Amino acid sequence: MGKRYLFATKYNPDHRFNTVIPVHGDIPIPDTEAPAPGAPDMNADGQPTMSDRWMAAVQNQNDLSTAPPDEEPTEEPDEDPAPEPSPTSSP
Repeated sequence: MGKRYLFATKYNPDHRFNTVIPVHGDIPIPDTEAPAPGAPDMNADGQPTMSDRWMAAVQNQNDLSTAPPDEEPTEEPDEDPAPEPSPTSSP
């Protein structure tokens, strides 16, 4: 009691019902407050966590068979990088 689980299901359109996936269909979520970069911040506390990721998945019915995307850099570089010198041919 007091634990969170994710129950993964698969929809069967022929019979119009969901079935629990038999292998690893009930997965305990050990640390719901672990950071989840790239996940939406569902509770708007400024810290996207695994709990936020799973809440968004349920709300949006996302396919979470892949990892969340990496965060995009938000800072611009201070200056343009110096161009690489071009190789010169030796005689």
